[in-house]
Amino acid sequence: FCKNRLTNLPKNAIVETKNKYQNMCYIVAYNILYSREDSEECVNDTWLFTWNNIPPRRPSVFSSFALKN
Repeated sequence: FCKNRLTNLPKNAIVETKNKYQNMCYIVAYNILYSREDSEECVNDTWLFTWNNIPPRRPSVFSSFALKN
């Protein structure tokens, strides 16, 4: 399932998504965890979970979708 999803999305989608939302996700994680290392790991886990669970149609507010994961 995940492999099919990756082949159906633009090659630069992961990089563009990370560039756009990484700082926001990191700030949220850091304000909860107060640890740089834990926050970075949390953001990485969020990207993996979000990428694996993104619906076929892009959510209307992607940042809300990503942050709730």
